Amino acid sequence: IEGDFFGTAGNQRFSNSDLLRIRQAYGQIGPLLAGQTQSTFMDADSSPDMIDNFGPAGDSNIRQTQIRYTYQRTAAFGLDGAIENPDAAAQTPAGAQNANHIDKLPDFVARLRYKDSWGAINFSGVLRRFNFDNGAGSQDSAWGGGGHVGATVIGIASAASPLP
Repeated sequence: IEGDFFGTAGNQRFSNSDLLRIRQAYGQIGPLLAGQTQSTFMDADSSPDMIDNFGPAGDSNIRQTQIRYTYQRTAAFGLDGAIENPDAAAQTPAGAQNANHIDKLPDFVARLRYKDSWGAINFSGVLRRFNFDNGAGSQDSAWGGGGHVGATVIGIASAASPLP
């Protein structure tokens, strides 16, 4: 369990909060994880260490409620599959946020990761179902998805060629 006081009752836009916000709360038994933690889609190997709660621009820094299974083939190679909370953001032409948006299915997320002494390579993807119903007979739905490829190379210094 991990928490902080950044935000008001989980709102990430205000600081100096006096209310505890749960950032992560999960349990793991062997390869099975359940609870709220970093999304399986995230690439922690390629993300820089930062103090900024929002992370660097373009980083998918999100914690999701999920059930995840990890298949660790070797110490360096792993495959994760998860179903995660479908927290979509939809906007109507009039500008109303999340109006009439209905989450019927979880997000389906997979990640392939290879990590060794030289660095890491990560491939991840997400598949989700979007549903819209305005309550007046207008309905629509579509499948959507996204992908990520990330690599990190760690510089190694030797006695013959030290790094500056």
